[in-house]
This record gives sequence, C-alpha cells and structure tokens, in this order.
Amino acid sequence: MTENNSDPIKSVAVLGGDMRFGYLANLFAKDGFETYAAALDDCPVLDESVQKTGVSEAVENAGLVILPLPSGKNSPLLAAPLAASPLPLAEVFTSARAGQIILGGQLGEKLIAAASLRKILLVDYLKREEMCILNAIPTCEGALEIALGKTEHTLFGSRCLVAGYGRLGRLLASMLRDLGARVAVFARRLPDFAWIKANRLQPLDKAGLEEKIGKMDII
Repeated sequence: MTENNSDPIKSVAVLGGDMRFGYLANLFAKDGFETYAAALDDCPVLDESVQKTGVSEAVENAGLVILPLPSGKNSPLLAAPLAASPLPLAEVFTSARAGQIILGGQLGEKLIAAASLRKILLVDYLKREEMCILNAIPTCEGALEIALGKTEHTLFGSRCLVAGYGRLGRLLASMLRDLGARVAVFARRLPDFAWIKANRLQPLDKAGLEEKIGKMDII
C-alpha cells in the first residue's frame, strides 16, 4: 500500500528514537492512523495497535515518515537506541518515493541534498519555534535532575550560573530562580541583559563572568 501525496495522510511510520517516539506512535494509532514503528524493537511502551515492522516496509507503507532527533546531522546511522541493530539512514531514503513527506530534526546537509534529488519533501521540525520552545522543557528538567543528583545540598540558595540566554538558558534560569537558587546569567547582547534584569536574575558580561565563575556552586 502506498499513498499519493495529494490524498489525506492515513498512515504514519515512526522510525527509531527513544521512548518518546514510542508514545508518539501510540498517539497516531489512537487518532486512527495506520501506524508503523521500526527500529523501536526494545521499546516497552508500544501499544498493540502499532505495527512493528522493518524500516523499508514501514517507509513503503506510510504516507508520512517521522525520523528521530537528530536526523543525519552528525551520523549516517538512524538515531535508534532501542533498535536491535544499527541502521543506516540510507535505507530510509532507498525505500522512500518521490513526493513522500519525511519529518526529521536537526537534518544534515547531505540528507537534505539527497532528498531534494529524489524529490522527497523533507521537513525539519526543529525549525518550528513552538516545537523548539516545548522541547526545551524536558531538556531543562533533565538538567535539574542531574544538578539535584550530583550535589549534596539543595538547589534553594545555591549559586547557579547559566551560560547563555537563548531558549534553553531563559527557561532554565527561570526554573532555577523559582526553586530559590541565586541565579546569574552570562550573556553578550544588550537586549538579553535587559530581559535578565526584568526576570529578576543577575546579568553577567565577560568581565563579570571572570570574576564570579569560581564562586559558583553549579554552572
């Protein structure tokens, strides 16, 4: 079975990734899509409604293919920690057809070029701002978990330095502040300094960083 790209998408293939992608496959199946999962051999959360197949079969049968994060930026292999064996990304694109939609995150330049030659519609979901913002939340929560596990005192009252004030830095600094930490933020741009002050954090420029960095409990 294949789907024409002008028809509504009825089937989805979720390839590789960690348990989050298992939950993603379950959500598609729950919403009525014919759902295939490949390179998720050891994923314990997949529902019975999700069809576990090989990569080629999943791609050939799906109208939409979803790749894990990252997708070919630094490795020719599919990011698939739950797969039984390593899988080259080339297998995905060998099975793909012209006009097929493939979503991935942090797409490599070679992958983009190869997809263009095959007339495959390759979309980087990490270029969506709302996706990046929401993806920052579990990343920051993971950083907090590590900080809690590696220190012998509470985050409350700790002297914390956040280097940078992009999406991750902004969210992490606010989380640390809300936990009662004394948070300083290193930045370079004047608008960032203004936002850091507005969010009741201590801004540090290069000179301030050199002065304060040795006094921090957590960086």
